Amino acid sequence: MKVGDPVYRGAEVPLPIEVLECIISHIGTVEDNNTQATLWACCLISRSWYAATISHLYQQPLLNNRNFDKFTRTICPPVSSHKPRVGLEGFIKRLDMGGLAYESSKSLTARLLRRTRNSLESFASPAVTFSIASLAPLGKCTNLQFLDLSADGYDMHIRQLLDSISHLDHLTTLKLPRNALRLALTLQKSHWPRNLRTLELSDWLYEELTSWAAFFESWPDNLTTLKIQECVGYGSLNALDPSTVTADTIRVLDIGISWHEDRFPLRRVLHTFPHAEVLRLPAYVAEDLARMNQTDEMLINLTSGDTLVDVDYDSLLEVLILTYPQSPGRKLPQFSTTLLERWVKKYPRLRRLEVPEKYTGLSHARAYYERLGATLEERAAPDKRASSGIFLY
Repeated sequence: MKVGDPVYRGAEVPLPIEVLECIISHIGTVEDNNTQATLWACCLISRSWYAATISHLYQQPLLNNRNFDKFTRTICPPVSSHKPRVGLEGFIKRLDMGGLAYESSKSLTARLLRRTRNSLESFASPAVTFSIASLAPLGKCTNLQFLDLSADGYDMHIRQLLDSISHLDHLTTLKLPRNALRLALTLQKSHWPRNLRTLELSDWLYEELTSWAAFFESWPDNLTTLKIQECVGYGSLNALDPSTVTADTIRVLDIGISWHEDRFPLRRVLHTFPHAEVLRLPAYVAEDLARMNQTDEMLINLTSGDTLVDVDYDSLLEVLILTYPQSPGRKLPQFSTTLLERWVKKYPRLRRLEVPEKYTGLSHARAYYERLGATLEERAAPDKRASSGIFLY
């Protein structure tokens, strides 16, 4: 039955601005490749929709080689164009140029930072086209909380970088350039942002203990998370000596893949970070360590103690997360219940184990996984038992 005319011909009924804000905020929180296109379409509905949407559209622009030129001509047009500012740069909070390289230039990257300095909270640099010229405007981004310079190695020393950003009190996460640790430099606590909590290293690592020691001693007291992503080789970590120097503030240790097929010095690393409670480790590395027996270890290194045979009573490790990243040319890891049990027995305080489900034989040994999970839960304090056990994802 048809009731009334389906085509409304009356006057426009505007939605209250509060309703529009709720709609646009919901669209903006959806992590989807179509989110930016949807927000752009909302801007075209009416003036009220435009006013409610434009800040969300430019808050986190999704930049690529197709739209970057138009974006820069809108935000920071060339001086020769004589175009007035439109004020959209004040909406930009997260500027991710990590997928760009030659689309920008060193001077253009610096200009973008200068234009967005008052609102910028997160910045990821492009490959190649970030340089010393960008350090001065970067140091004026006083609201910056997240800084990612890991897209490339840049022609600058880590000391030059830190001198430019040490006063940024809101900065909590820093991803250093890929070549940041190629040269050993003397640093002090005053060179780092004082509220820095997460530090990421990649590519080249120090080869000498003295360099690592000076690096650790300079860290701010609030630094609790260290990430080592895609390093050239784990062999650099053999320079660590827990009997000489330790980094006591680190609670979370996140290890990425290594481009060289060298052994990960597990015991040496964990004893260098004696208060680490959470360890993220590539699954193939964890499998190699679990399969290694005492004889293999003696043939490799008589003193490293990287076998899982012996119990490590000194370790405070509570959470072990095995991650997906895979070294090129390696077969997919296969974790039998025996291999997982070795990790559980190795660390008496371990209470939570996260493993990719496709690397396990859950369908054939579900009962055993449940028993092993119950063992982990029994170790945990009463207030942590709900988050303890074996978790497959």
